[in-house]
Amino acid sequence: MRWPDGAESRVALTTQGITVRRRLPVRPGSSAILISTDAKDAARLSNDSRDHLYLRVADPRFRDLTFADAFAPGSPAVALFDVAPRAER
Repeated sequence: MRWPDGAESRVALTTQGITVRRRLPVRPGSSAILISTDAKDAARLSNDSRDHLYLRVADPRFRDLTFADAFAPGSPAVALFDVAPRAER
């Protein structure tokens, strides 16, 4: 994974999935998180009907912490600062 600040990290994936959490300061404008994999094509290994299946990003969540930090963790008000992903590729 390459983060908007230029840092890179590697994570080991499982078939059950993993959660990746990272606090990122981002500048105004657009920011990108690049996700790449060296996994084998799982669709071919499992006779899946899809053409290719390497990696699935499910239910990405982003939170603008600019003001959310003003509320206690677990407060329903924190959810007001959840930001929907803008683009998927």
